Amino acid sequence: MGVLREEASIDNLLGFLISYSSTVMNSGKTRNLTDDRTIAKVAGFNVRTFSHSDNERDGKDCIRVNEGSPIPALSVASPLDIITEVEKLDSLLSAEPKSPGDKHIDTTGESYFVGRPVEVVLVDEGQLFTLNYEGTRDMLSLVDYCRQKGKVLAISSLLENARQEPFGNIYEVHRRAQHKRPTSARCKMERQDHICGRSAIHTTKLWRLDKIEEEAIQELMRDMPYVTWWTKNDERISGVHVTAPYFAPVVEVEKDKSIPDREKSMSYVPICDDCLSAHPAPFRQEFYSVYHSIKNGIENLDIRSQSLLQAIVEDLIKDNWVESKGGLLVPVSHHKGEFGVYTPSNLSKSATSPENK
Repeated sequence: MGVLREEASIDNLLGFLISYSSTVMNSGKTRNLTDDRTIAKVAGFNVRTFSHSDNERDGKDCIRVNEGSPIPALSVASPLDIITEVEKLDSLLSAEPKSPGDKHIDTTGESYFVGRPVEVVLVDEGQLFTLNYEGTRDMLSLVDYCRQKGKVLAISSLLENARQEPFGNIYEVHRRAQHKRPTSARCKMERQDHICGRSAIHTTKLWRLDKIEEEAIQELMRDMPYVTWWTKNDERISGVHVTAPYFAPVVEVEKDKSIPDREKSMSYVPICDDCLSAHPAPFRQEFYSVYHSIKNGIENLDIRSQSLLQAIVEDLIKDNWVESKGGLLVPVSHHKGEFGVYTPSNLSKSATSPENK
């Protein structure tokens, strides 16, 4: 149940940050956010909803709850874009209404009462805005902006990725919330011929084996055991998906959400500790073996195949664990920054600062 539903007056929450969060996918975070949108609009407040531009599995400028109807949500790349759009809209709405109940309708189809500012700002998939230093800094600027302007800010976020690591720096935003509302899900893996159903505290990523495009990766995964799992609609899927490797991209959006779950090339599934132990992500040990070998300057890496080594190195570079300098792989240095987390040093300064121009 959303925080706004429980409050006698939304006015009590102006300037507050509400965090809907979970370590698990498909736990109802977005549903809580859209419930708040409905409640605030029914109560007569102006509401603006946003989502990250990389998260277009539901279509551009909208979000959905499961496969429901599209809900207007402007796609933006940065939290600063949210501030810009809200200020632009506030300026537009500051005019005197021509008649009682005069409304403005924007390009996404969202309507607003003229004569009053945006009072409720909603952000879906907040973790995607905190993948680096600048995004985290700008997200905290959005929190400060809404507090200073007296706007309710509600953010739905996935706190951990499919590697069971913190998802970017989203915890730095989450811990600043006055209202923290965790959401939950049940494990959707099969256990003893039935859906497990235990409390899920992780997310696992599944790949459809016959839809892996890279031949070398498909060959690596060829002997992996198939997993049986259950969809959100309790459809049993068996014999087509394997647990994705540890070197799979951390940020991988379900682009083919509209097709049947059985046909999807990739799916995220809520999973409990026991089922995760039974179906671990393959090549985890090799992943860290390669990283520590690079970190310690060991030249002869004990990895069984060149294709596996290449896949791991490519992911280490993409995720900013290592970088190539003059053809030599070196670990990226990290330091504890102003957010209290360890940040790669090459992301610690503004891309527009004099040192980086």
